[in-house]
Amino acid sequence: ATGKIVFFDRNEVTESSGAIFCQLRLNEPVVAKRSDRFILRRPTPVETVGGGMVIEAGAEKHRFGVNTVEMLKEKSKTTPEERLIHLLNETKWMDEQGLWKDTAMDPKQLQDVLQTNIADGRIIALSNGYMLREEVDRLLGDTAGSLKEYHDQYPLRAGKNKAELIAQLPLNKSMGKRLMDYWLKNGELKAYGQFFALPSFTPCFPKEWAERFHALEKQWRQDGLEVKNWHAYGEEMDVPDSWIQELKLFYLQQDLAWELDGKHLVHIKPVRESFEQLYHETEEAFSLK
Repeated sequence: ATGKIVFFDRNEVTESSGAIFCQLRLNEPVVAKRSDRFILRRPTPVETVGGGMVIEAGAEKHRFGVNTVEMLKEKSKTTPEERLIHLLNETKWMDEQGLWKDTAMDPKQLQDVLQTNIADGRIIALSNGYMLREEVDRLLGDTAGSLKEYHDQYPLRAGKNKAELIAQLPLNKSMGKRLMDYWLKNGELKAYGQFFALPSFTPCFPKEWAERFHALEKQWRQDGLEVKNWHAYGEEMDVPDSWIQELKLFYLQQDLAWELDGKHLVHIKPVRESFEQLYHETEEAFSLK
């Protein structure tokens, strides 16, 4: 492939220049990986001018300056394990094929490094790929903090919608879903249908409203199947409409109520009692009059 050489700390090369860190910008794509050897030839007249070793295949463009040279020197010295950790730190998650390609390790060496770090707790295997434990814990901390704020703001709700939590993660949707499922499986979070919550959280009446909410529920349950408009209970107990809406959501999410229409809600207990009464007081077949 043809291309040009870009230097970062000089404008020309002499025979006494020694090792040089530079970038090859090719006109055509080639297959290459770290540690591959290459030879540089001048097209006209045909002449071999040098050779070297790939430090980073598919690298981005770098700025001219000593800082770039020092950065490339450090990259050239890193061990296979250090390259692996660096890759996972940059990409957040990567599958084995990607790690093999970008670290230039042979499959057995890569497996050995991965298994050692998994055993040490530094890397976790996640859905046919790998992540740094430190990054997983950091993201869990951010998610737990988001849930804590949500629980404080909405103490009656079962939890936060899973899709909203995934959208907050700096990962693609598919990877975010796998990470949420991983936390759920390991007991770091709990779920009620599509809603996720902290393991220690249970929906409950806020302390400042608990007395009125209990009184409202008592009256509502006493009305059995002959319930009033749901908002009427709030007006009788002087409960703001916003909390009445939250109460309705609470009873529905906890399977404690049936919604008859948009205005009426029936507690599940009188419904079940009516079913039981119907079951015990009727034959196998009956008619409605």
